[in-house]
Amino acid sequence: MENRYAAVLILAFSMLLPSFASAAPNTYLTEIGCRIDFNVAVLNSMIGASAGNSSSLQSSVTALTNDKAQLQALQNSTNTSSFSLQYASDMKQARNAVAQWRADVLKGLTLGEKAALVSSYRFALSSYEQCSFSAEQAMAQDRITNYQQQIAKFQNISSMLGSRGFDASQMNQVLQDAQSQLISPLQSAISAANDSQSLGLALKTYCLYDGCTNGTNFHLEAKFDIAKYSTVLAALQNVSSAFNLSSATLAQAAQNLGDASSTLAQVGTAAYAKNQGQTLFNDIKAAAQEISQLLGQIEREAAGGLK
Repeated sequence: MENRYAAVLILAFSMLLPSFASAAPNTYLTEIGCRIDFNVAVLNSMIGASAGNSSSLQSSVTALTNDKAQLQALQNSTNTSSFSLQYASDMKQARNAVAQWRADVLKGLTLGEKAALVSSYRFALSSYEQCSFSAEQAMAQDRITNYQQQIAKFQNISSMLGSRGFDASQMNQVLQDAQSQLISPLQSAISAANDSQSLGLALKTYCLYDGCTNGTNFHLEAKFDIAKYSTVLAALQNVSSAFNLSSATLAQAAQNLGDASSTLAQVGTAAYAKNQGQTLFNDIKAAAQEISQLLGQIEREAAGGLK
């Protein structure tokens, strides 16, 4: 029975820094703030149950409280590595203090005191889960914001080409599909999530590019690049006779884009299988180089010269 309670208490210190490498710094720091509040609450409950032997626990409370005080100043910082190292060090000391407390104090507590510790732990855990879920919701919204920003960058490219006389409809359709087929379902799944598990599932289910192993991958970059170069190629084909463009180069560019489209069709919404991504983008790159050659020829001929 005593080992069970000891295991429950030590769980408070089993969590190191979360894997939020791609999250916005303020979201990462919010999550750390939730963890610090949880760990300090558990430490204080253990200190309250100790007649003595709590100085190392109190030192850890002080260190973690100081860590919490740093969070506000770091909210707008993109460099949290120094803080992360300090927090990890403070958590290591806290875990060591808890292990020593278990050995020195836990066995001497009454059943009532152990029950009080478990009750305090459960209350702290409930508070942490609520706090952490709010941070995770913010992280999920960060994902939506980031996706929208990336779509906007592609939209700028489409608008620029449109302003130069190219038909931007194919590119715009890709971006509209990204909104309806990926962004909107992801937003709905995030809004419907009522716990960390369902929220995490939503983020693993919808990927704008590649990376959702068992979810929907939109492959935006590949789709947009194919649409972009297909648009430019169609315009080149329309003026090929006027500029005496190489029919072989035009045909090879079309073949490469067709091959890329075929690979992408095979992939569908799955993640890239072995070598699929490399093959696809190699074909797109080859088409881009061929189209660049043709555009260079047009620029040279259009420049003309004087007699």
